[in-house]
Amino acid sequence: MKEDKKPAADQIEKEMKQLIKKLNNENAALGKILLKMGEKREDREKPPGSKRKKKTDNQLGNQHSTE
Repeated sequence: MKEDKKPAADQIEKEMKQLIKKLNNENAALGKILLKMGEKREDREKPPGSKRKKKTDNQLGNQHSTE
């Protein structure tokens, strides 16, 4: 009698698909982490003045009115 090797092949294929799915999920999670790290790095590389609020026209007008 010949042994049917298909069930073993199906099991291996199923395990491989599960591993690929797991790796894809992990890669997606790592991608999100790296994206957030990149955003934080951009914030740190900006000069300190770029985070300050811009003065409104009213504030700019009052700035020179103390003469």
